[in-house]
Amino acid sequence: MLPLTFICSAYIAAVCLILMGGVCTKTVCAGAGAVSGTAIAMLFGLFCQTIMRVSGLREEDAEALLQMRQTGESSVGLKGLLVGGIIISSLGAVLDVTMGISSSLVEVHAANPTLGFRDLFRSGLNIGKDMVGTMTNTLILAFLGSDFTFIIYLYSLGLSFHQVVSSAFVALELIGGAASSVGVMLSIPITAWITARTLSAGSNLSSVRN
Repeated sequence: MLPLTFICSAYIAAVCLILMGGVCTKTVCAGAGAVSGTAIAMLFGLFCQTIMRVSGLREEDAEALLQMRQTGESSVGLKGLLVGGIIISSLGAVLDVTMGISSSLVEVHAANPTLGFRDLFRSGLNIGKDMVGTMTNTLILAFLGSDFTFIIYLYSLGLSFHQVVSSAFVALELIGGAASSVGVMLSIPITAWITARTLSAGSNLSSVRN
């Protein structure tokens, strides 16, 4: 299930980027960064799932799928539900960040073609710093907002803070938010490195030809 989800996400990323900017340097670099960031989110999600010993089977919506599998009505594997959701939910944020960095660096390079790899890479990191904070908050708040009613229900039960934090529900939300945020954060230097290396290599090639 996970390999298919990842391949579909990479395909969606490629189609979205091509529709937005066509086949050019910035879309190729953004796509490479997006696929890398999504892969990191997936691996971090698998790591956290193993350490905390939880899975998507603990989610409320998984009950219907479990019943269908037990009765033989469905043969879909369910072990990758949690990480599969992380891949899909992180893809939008990763695409936003990587396209923003790649496009910005292309404009910076067009304004000053003499900038080398280090200067372009540093500019990409500076741009990313302004984006990562708000994007990470968006991801975490999105995870919590989607289950806002259930959070109120837990609060109304009068449970202690320790009981709420140690529950499977909170563990799933923490893993989802943390894994997606890690994917977004690490996609920034990866995209900045790929774009800076591509643009500086192009400039060096042009100077040699001239």
